[in-house]
Amino acid sequence: VGKVYRIYLVHGGLNNKTLYFTGAMDGNFLACSDNVADAVEVQFEATQGGYYIFFTVDGVKSYFETSPYVKDGKTYLSCGIKITNAPSCVWTYDASLGILETYAEADGYTDTFFLGTYGTFNTLSLSGSYYKNQIASGSQYAAKLELVEGGNTDTPVEPEQPEQPEQPDTPSQPEDGVMSIEDALKAANGTKVTLKGTVSRFYEEWSSYGNCSPYIIDSEGNEILIFRTTTHVYIGDQITVTGTITPYNEVNQIAKDGSVVTVNVAHTCDYLAANCLDAELCKYCQAVKAGSTPLGHTAANAEGKCDRCKIDLSANYVTKTLSFADKANRTSFDTSKQVWEQNGVKLTNNKGGSTSNVADYASPARFYKSSQIVIECKGMAKIEFVCNNSSYANALQTSIVAGNGVTVSIVGSVVTISFENAVDSFTIDSLSSGQVRVNELEVTAIG
Repeated sequence: VGKVYRIYLVHGGLNNKTLYFTGAMDGNFLACSDNVADAVEVQFEATQGGYYIFFTVDGVKSYFETSPYVKDGKTYLSCGIKITNAPSCVWTYDASLGILETYAEADGYTDTFFLGTYGTFNTLSLSGSYYKNQIASGSQYAAKLELVEGGNTDTPVEPEQPEQPEQPDTPSQPEDGVMSIEDALKAANGTKVTLKGTVSRFYEEWSSYGNCSPYIIDSEGNEILIFRTTTHVYIGDQITVTGTITPYNEVNQIAKDGSVVTVNVAHTCDYLAANCLDAELCKYCQAVKAGSTPLGHTAANAEGKCDRCKIDLSANYVTKTLSFADKANRTSFDTSKQVWEQNGVKLTNNKGGSTSNVADYASPARFYKSSQIVIECKGMAKIEFVCNNSSYANALQTSIVAGNGVTVSIVGSVVTISFENAVDSFTIDSLSSGQVRVNELEVTAIG
């Protein structure tokens, strides 16, 4: 930040010619020239999780924008790049390879992409993480940074962390190795710290990307953000975290820099039972409460139902399972509809209002945002979705309309739909909160 660079690459497919980004588009790609005088000067702005890259031509400030997509018939993500006037694409710098990377998601796929080219193309584009190992072999050519002002133009330079005003009284790490959160909030940019605290809230809850961004707080009320740790933590956890101080909007946080490690998690469980026949489980980690036994049904009320779960106690119930472990139970598929059937249970995944085609996945099954799910089985009293993780369970729960004899509960990665009166079918009209991945469906029905 505050320095000026050129983006360039040495193209092995063009006799090691050096190409420079010119600040223009060449069709769907970033234009390059072998004349350094044509190179545009780029700079970096610090933002959450990395940097925006920008350049200015004729007084107009421009940024890069990505457009991830999945090609028909492919099972991986591709990503285009173009120039825009608003920042949207966050970049990081992989110092081990000296490359610029960005992150993208589309149609249920995620990947990191690096800026470069291949073959004999004389333009810049984005290549997925699969191709990173081909940089060393010489079949992929990664874009580099060349310092323009006051730097060694022979050596690509890593962008610096955002500068922070000098603080002569910056606290040092205490002898026991643990700094107070109060001192960490005052520490200089780049300071390596170890902190202890209690998870108080989340900037980003646990996601399908395998990370979360919790805040930790101490007994004095001092709070600091831990940005995107890959350790699954919960509110109330007592944790110790080691990482690097990086300010964002002039407020210190522990940044995602590869060194963040969460250890000694002292998890505090919050127990509840999904229904009368289940033991109490932690709603976060699904641990069984010690000594817990199922509550059991209440005596039948005047209607012959349990007062707690409203199940008809006069009926003979059986549990039926529909597994998504493989495609053995997937009976039909096209890009607008997928059907699964096992043990008298049928699930139909309709494209509905989704912008993505239905995908033919198993282990787990994948249902995209805005798609419709229909479950059919005679005499259903309860449906349990065993999701791939709690993040997907949360997304599913928020998509189900309760009321009119329908109740919805969630314990960990399991979402339970209960019916006051047995039904033969149930429809989730639209997955409103994103993609859902499910390992198994369990239906309790009148036998």
